[in-house]
Amino acid sequence: DSSDQIDALTKELIQQNIADSMKAIKEAVVVDKSGKANSVRHESTVYKESESGAWKERYLILENNYIVLTLAKGKDAANGGDRSKKIPADSIVSAVPVSQSQFGNGGQQRFAFAISTRSSPVIVFATNTEQERDEWVQKLLELLEMS
Repeated sequence: DSSDQIDALTKELIQQNIADSMKAIKEAVVVDKSGKANSVRHESTVYKESESGAWKERYLILENNYIVLTLAKGKDAANGGDRSKKIPADSIVSAVPVSQSQFGNGGQQRFAFAISTRSSPVIVFATNTEQERDEWVQKLLELLEMS
């Protein structure tokens, strides 16, 4: 059945998105002289659920005991600004995976996780794969153990 086939352009876009995602995911653990990890680092493209229920692409950076949510990717984004939101790690109460979500054109499947903070309502993010979602939850839990 031809409706089950993915056209060449869509396939190329999917492959490019996968390549971009793999390139964007970077991890490092900063180790101090005592040999203990004192900082968790992780970043990637995610989707954030807005108050209206719409999902919007964002770039999420976990670094220097902060989570930075931004529209842009890279070092400028990590420095904050009017197009980004910086959440201190010590304000995060929990990070948990949530049930699978479908959204976007064609109801693309996403894998969601939520964080709750002392000062704001639950923030829901989603990733393209279950593995990406699990990596985010793991890194956030590592950060919570250190704070």
